[in-house]
Amino acid sequence: HCLMHTCVMSDCILTNSFDGRLTLRGPMKYLIGIDQSDHARIAVDAVVRIARGGTDEAELLHFRPSVGTEPVEAVTEARDWVAGLENLCTSSGIKTSGAIVSGDPRTDLNAVALEHGADLIVTGSRGTGTLQSAMFGSVSSTIAYHATKPVLVVKAPLPSRPGLRYLYCHDGMCGNTSNAALDLLLGILRPNDVVFCIAVLKELEITASMQFLTGCDPNMGELVRDINESNAARTQDELTWCCQQFEKVNIGVTTIMKSGDPKTHVLDACVANGIDIAVVGSRGAHSTLQSLMMGSVSHALLHSGECAAVLIVKPERKIVPVP
Repeated sequence: HCLMHTCVMSDCILTNSFDGRLTLRGPMKYLIGIDQSDHARIAVDAVVRIARGGTDEAELLHFRPSVGTEPVEAVTEARDWVAGLENLCTSSGIKTSGAIVSGDPRTDLNAVALEHGADLIVTGSRGTGTLQSAMFGSVSSTIAYHATKPVLVVKAPLPSRPGLRYLYCHDGMCGNTSNAALDLLLGILRPNDVVFCIAVLKELEITASMQFLTGCDPNMGELVRDINESNAARTQDELTWCCQQFEKVNIGVTTIMKSGDPKTHVLDACVANGIDIAVVGSRGAHSTLQSLMMGSVSHALLHSGECAAVLIVKPERKIVPVP
C-alpha cells in the first residue's frame, strides 16, 4: 500500500513535544565527535547541511588519549584542525565551539552530550567491512548502540541538491524509540526535505506447533488471516497518524507498508528512493555478538546501508503520541 502526500514547506519548524502534542521546536544543539580524518570533515559538513544557521548550535570535541603529554607539533596540528572545522560551521551562521579533550569517545561523548544538553550526537564512520565491524565493533557503532542521546552516523558526504530525502522507520507498535525517532526528525526537517515513512509487518503464520496446540483446528487459517488483517489495519492507521505530523509542518510524505524481513525492506527502500538519512528507533541489541547473531534494522543500516543513519536506542524520556 502506498499513499503520497505533497505540501509546501513553511518557515516554521514544529515538532512533537514530549507529551506528544505539537509545539514550536527550539534551536537544536549538535555535539560532533571528531578526529583528524576526512570522516570527521564529512560529519561536520553534514551538520552544516542540516542545521539552521542563526539558531542552531554545534560543539566539536576532538578526543585524544594523552592530552598534555603529546609533542607540541602534534597539539598545534590538532588545534589548527579543530579551528578549521569551527570556521566551517560559523561561516554558515552556526554558533560553534571546539575543544581538544582527553578520553574515549565511545563512552565519553554521550556523557558530554548529557552534561551540555545536546540534542544530537554526530560522528563520521570509517566504513570498516561488515564482518570486521560486526565482530569487533567500531567507534561510531559503539557510540550509537549505547548512547542515551540520538546519534547520527555519517558515512559519505550528503548531496548538495536542495532538500534531503529521509526514511523514517516506524516499528508498527508506536514504541517509545520509534516515537522518539519521529520527534527528532520533526525537529531537523528543513524546507524542500522529503520523508518516506516505512513500516514492515511480520505476518503470523500457521506453524506445526500451533496446529498441535489447537488440535488442527480447521478455523485456524481464518483466525490467522483475521489477526494479520487487523494488524495491517492498525499499522496503516499509525502510518496515517505519522503522515499527519509531517503534513502539519508542510513536508511531503510517502508511506510504504511491507511484510517480511524488516532489514531487507528498509535497506531496499533506502536504495530505491535515494535516501540520504534513515531515522530509526532501535529496540537495541546491546552487544556486538547479539547484533551479529540476531540482526536488527539499526545494525543493518550501520553496517550494510550506504546512507547516513540516525539511531535512537535509549530515549531519555517516554514519548506518548496523542492521536
